[in-house]
Amino acid sequence: QLAQMLPKLTSLERLVLDGINPESGDEIVTAAASIPPLRALSVSMCTSVTDASISALAAQKPDLQELKLDWCSKVSDAGILALAEGCKGLQLLSVRRCVRLSDGALSAVARCGKLQHLAVSNVHAFGPFSMAALAACCAESLETLDISFCRAVTDAAFGLVADRCQKLKKVSMYGCSQITSNSLHGHGNEELACSGIEGSFHQATR
Repeated sequence: QLAQMLPKLTSLERLVLDGINPESGDEIVTAAASIPPLRALSVSMCTSVTDASISALAAQKPDLQELKLDWCSKVSDAGILALAEGCKGLQLLSVRRCVRLSDGALSAVARCGKLQHLAVSNVHAFGPFSMAALAACCAESLETLDISFCRAVTDAAFGLVADRCQKLKKVSMYGCSQITSNSLHGHGNEELACSGIEGSFHQATR
């Protein structure tokens, strides 16, 4: 019934359906894609959502600005690459615990150059390629980043993003014990606050 109702919500711009019926995730996302003004969608913890509906969403919603897919464990590179191809203006992407995603696919989204907020905690493949793409393409947009438990992120990669992305104000990095004080204290972003490693650290207090 929800899938039938959604296309009738012709003025809806933001839709949060976290944890909806696990049997109907793809049907709901596909229906949401038909809402003309929709710009933001959250279907976190909808474990039946697959690449098929994410690809359909990307094809139908080129103006999509925000997408949250936390814990959507069936989503893989195919869905993320479809987003990179179809949603060039994506500003927020949250894919916490989407463990099937690769560094290469996430770097494709970063290369679109519009990301303001990216959350990839517990996406273990996230690492140097994506960080390099953020530094190169999102230097003028990136504001917050969650790389908690992304242990493939190196000191050099973190330092590059911290230096290049001068609008970056907050990084969550719980579980990133591989990041050393060299990059935490050595970058030039004076407004950057890092949490989750060495307690909490704000560059401006050096």
